[in-house]
Amino acid sequence: LKFANKRAKYVRNRLYAIAAKVLQHGRQVIVKCQAQYYNLLAQVLNNIKAFKPLLS
Repeated sequence: LKFANKRAKYVRNRLYAIAAKVLQHGRQVIVKCQAQYYNLLAQVLNNIKAFKPLLS
């Protein structure tokens, strides 16, 4: 992962810089982006879903 040793601010800015379109159809939310960023966005989403906060 190329962002493993980067600061949160850097990663956040790089993710914001990805050109994407968010569509809503029925009960689905669809993110359309260039193919080169699809795997990165999928990996980020999976990491967010797997995140367990320390205080719960």
